[in-house]
Amino acid sequence: MNDWTSDVVPYGTTDDLAVVIRDEAVRILIERHTLAGHHVEAERVDPIESGDMPRIAVFGDTKGQTDSAGGTAPAFGVTLTLAIDCFVEQAQQADAVREIDLLVWQVKEALLGDGCWVKLSENIRSLDVTKKFRGDATLIIGEARVLMTCTWRETYRPRIHTPLATITFNPLPTTPPGATPIGPPRTDGEPTFEIILPTDEMAMDFSHPANSGLIPLL
Repeated sequence: MNDWTSDVVPYGTTDDLAVVIRDEAVRILIERHTLAGHHVEAERVDPIESGDMPRIAVFGDTKGQTDSAGGTAPAFGVTLTLAIDCFVEQAQQADAVREIDLLVWQVKEALLGDGCWVKLSENIRSLDVTKKFRGDATLIIGEARVLMTCTWRETYRPRIHTPLATITFNPLPTTPPGATPIGPPRTDGEPTFEIILPTDEMAMDFSHPANSGLIPLL
């Protein structure tokens, strides 16, 4: 399962994978020039007025179940239910049906045909489409909802707020990467080593040059 950790992107930016999936879907749908054109938005704001269609709204809800033992970094198996709502309006029902069918197909082709978007989550477990029409003798509104269920594993690594003390290993059979011998050799010929763990400045950023090769201990 994909493990989306809390340090995948720079600290202080949006690292919520559900938001990334939603925003990337909006970008792709705009770039693919669907029937909705540039009228693709994140989240749905009602009501959608006549004259604002064709239109697409992308939004979703997440649900997480614990996937970690007590005392370890919090981890969750996350399920995102992503909704892509499509809207069209036509004077004739037949035209509204034709346009909503086309828009639904364009949405599925644009997103499911994009290899990078599909790989953002571990798996797209389901795909459902519902359609409905409403209106009167002068205007027919067609609505469709494309529902995709995406899953992944999400881990939140603890941050270190104070420098850690030196850890001394005595003896060690081999010199670990980044370690430096200190003090006089032991009488049995085995040296003593110390490893200085990251300072507070580096603790939240494993891309820091001084952290090269370090693996967080969780």
